[in-house]
Amino acid sequence: MSVNIRRLIRAQPNRGLCNFDRRTRASHWMQCNHPPHRIVTTLDYADAEQACDAVFVGGPVALAWAHFPGETRARVRARYVEAIAPWRDGAGYRIPGEFVVVAARAPGR
Repeated sequence: MSVNIRRLIRAQPNRGLCNFDRRTRASHWMQCNHPPHRIVTTLDYADAEQACDAVFVGGPVALAWAHFPGETRARVRARYVEAIAPWRDGAGYRIPGEFVVVAARAPGR
């Protein structure tokens, strides 16, 4: 089971200026000389507010999040808290995470 943050954001009207997927596909940064490095970890959060802030305020959708009106933020937060319920640990959350690190360069550089 996983939580797809981009799908949660994409489902919201007025998602702001962020369209990470389209920019990534359109970029010319596709020449990767090294295999990706995967980092598997557990993300520990004291409560739902901290878990939401980590994803929305400081995470991959922060730009879109900054443009959401309050009612949209509340709706997305509620859906995310529902999605991470299986990883609740007391008042907090222990969410399995995986980060992929890649190195790439623009062709011709």
